[in-house]
Amino acid sequence: MAQRGDVKARFKRSLKSAQPLCLVASDNNHSVIALLSEPCSTELLNNVHHDMVKDSRHIGLVIAGLGNIGERFIELLPAQLNRIYALENIYVVGLLSSQKALINNDGIDVNKALTLFKQDAQPYNHEQLLSWLSNHPYDDLIVVDITPSEEFSLLYQDFFKQGIHVIGANKWAASSTTEHYNQLVNTADKHHSLWLGNTTVGAGLPINYAIADLNNSGDTITAIAGIFSGTLSWLFETYNGSVAFSTLLLSALEQGITEPDPREDLSGRDVQRKLLILARMFGFELSAGDIECNNLVPESLQNVSKDEFLARANELDDYFASALTDANSKACCIRYVARLSVNEIGKLQAKVSLEVLPNTDAFANLTPCDNIFQISSHWYQENPLIIRGPGAGRDVTAGGLHSDLVNICQQLAHKHNQVKIKGIN
Repeated sequence: MAQRGDVKARFKRSLKSAQPLCLVASDNNHSVIALLSEPCSTELLNNVHHDMVKDSRHIGLVIAGLGNIGERFIELLPAQLNRIYALENIYVVGLLSSQKALINNDGIDVNKALTLFKQDAQPYNHEQLLSWLSNHPYDDLIVVDITPSEEFSLLYQDFFKQGIHVIGANKWAASSTTEHYNQLVNTADKHHSLWLGNTTVGAGLPINYAIADLNNSGDTITAIAGIFSGTLSWLFETYNGSVAFSTLLLSALEQGITEPDPREDLSGRDVQRKLLILARMFGFELSAGDIECNNLVPESLQNVSKDEFLARANELDDYFASALTDANSKACCIRYVARLSVNEIGKLQAKVSLEVLPNTDAFANLTPCDNIFQISSHWYQENPLIIRGPGAGRDVTAGGLHSDLVNICQQLAHKHNQVKIKGIN
């Protein structure tokens, strides 16, 4: 018993109200013993017995990425574990940064997780990580990928081969080449791995759930459009010509609204990836190259260093001032919009670009940083379905990850534990 991480974690969880002084193993490792500061009551004994013998799946949770959003995800976790019934058998067993890992099969105290990581985390590589994951003692394992790392996303194939489930805020895998994406989907299906990514687009907004519901209900989606970038939403909702565009851009950078290199936002590539992810959710097969992308960074600034770009940012001003003046003369505004549509013969058209829109348009009057998604379908032809709300932020993104975690655990609850009988020839 002492070598069974899932049993020790379950035992420790069942005793949390008693606050055991310590858990120790017997000399022969056949038993796990909890030392309490008070005599064990009949009520406590019954509660522990119930928790230990009930038939439920015990799930290990590995959290990769301990930045701003990762920390918030962990901060919310203790209350979620106590509040949400579907999460009652979740045990945090791994915390990963880009260079260090804290792995504990017996479970990591979620109330002290970040402190324990700082104290005890050790350097690791991906081979060591995959070796540990292949020998975990739980019924299921979920990896929550909150990293921005393309390299880490390349591990998904190995995760799925081991039957590990993935919740990804990381956009790289979901927007990879068509061949690689299809390979991931097929591998996950073959090994019964679940892969959710509600936060890859729209932070915590339920756009993924809306699309899945329409598809599963028999509707046919014909078009989607919207503003998918919180950064570009903020820039163009705020830009009114009273200050130069470059001044506004540098202010957004200072406030942390843009990426460290604002060209990542202005290039449109992030919006292009998000539109690709949504299109694949619809069931359309296309690649990033099939989506026309309007890069707002002039060629003369695309390949210079970040510092030089920031020093020459005023070279953007004339273009945007002219675009704004022209739009205002028509009672219009400028917005960076993503659009995908399917014509009568099933041909796809997809683009992300700066558009001139009437001031009365649904995309024209957002709260800065908001995302908006407009879905047209056979059921929503005359009056498209609109989902709008914050498209960025640590709380809404961490909340979206928790939504995916509950979703996966609810699905896993319907699986039956496999009965294993050893020692019979």
